[in-house]
Amino acid sequence: MNIVRVSGQAGKYIDQISFFNQDGKKYGPYGGGDGIAFDFDFHDGYLVYLFGRNGKYVDQLGFTYSSFRLEFDNDKELPSTISTWRSPSYGGRDGTQFDDYAFKKSAGPISKIKEIKVWADDEIVNGIEVCYSDSECKKHGGHAGTQFSFELDDNEYVTEVHGRAGHRVDQIQFVLNTGIYSQKYGGFGGHEFTIKAEGYIASHFFGYSGKELDQIGAVFSEALPTDIKIIGIEYDWNTVDFLALEGRSKKTFYIDNSESNQPQSITQSHSYSYSETNTTSVAETHGASV
Repeated sequence: MNIVRVSGQAGKYIDQISFFNQDGKKYGPYGGGDGIAFDFDFHDGYLVYLFGRNGKYVDQLGFTYSSFRLEFDNDKELPSTISTWRSPSYGGRDGTQFDDYAFKKSAGPISKIKEIKVWADDEIVNGIEVCYSDSECKKHGGHAGTQFSFELDDNEYVTEVHGRAGHRVDQIQFVLNTGIYSQKYGGFGGHEFTIKAEGYIASHFFGYSGKELDQIGAVFSEALPTDIKIIGIEYDWNTVDFLALEGRSKKTFYIDNSESNQPQSITQSHSYSYSETNTTSVAETHGASV
């Protein structure tokens, strides 16, 4: 089931909410009837996750959706869900809100970050641009200050984001799974923050930006293996079983023999042998008989 539309009412709080699936079935309404009505139709997309603010009540609610709708064969097992974690955000709320997931071209939460560009001076981070493997680069903030570029190899992923922020992002730094640290971009105002989740990698970024990078947060996805390389193998010799292959006819040839009217044949066979030493060798022997 995919949620393709959300409606409700909100004022100071989220007063009411309803969800609609791709077949038009409505779930809700949940809550009261105060506030101003809202209605979000994701068109050809579907709801991926919710974000917002809450205390005693749900004070704010936002929606992240994909432009690609998942459809599955009911007779087949659904793919397992990749776990994600949305970090707190740091900085102010000036400028326009952004979430890079909206620009992804494929479904699923994980994106490979290929390159990060930062515009910064000695005081603040003015702008950031992130290039993803499944979509184009996305720029947030201004171009003031010096431009820096931080490229990632195919086997490198962002695992931590460090920085400083007050009412804007004053400094930012990225840490990779390989132990590499980017330089610290920006100044030393605000308070220190660290964004990381053990066993997770940064999938994409969200926040607020205008002429500067006002706020930054990140969504982390569960780190899954992309390549498996066997570098050694151990086994119990007593449990190893080599198949004994019986000889069998591979090809039959009829030979012209003036002394006999009986057909003759050449039979090809092969067998295996092994030596029980520290380094085991297996030999294949071929033979032929007439």
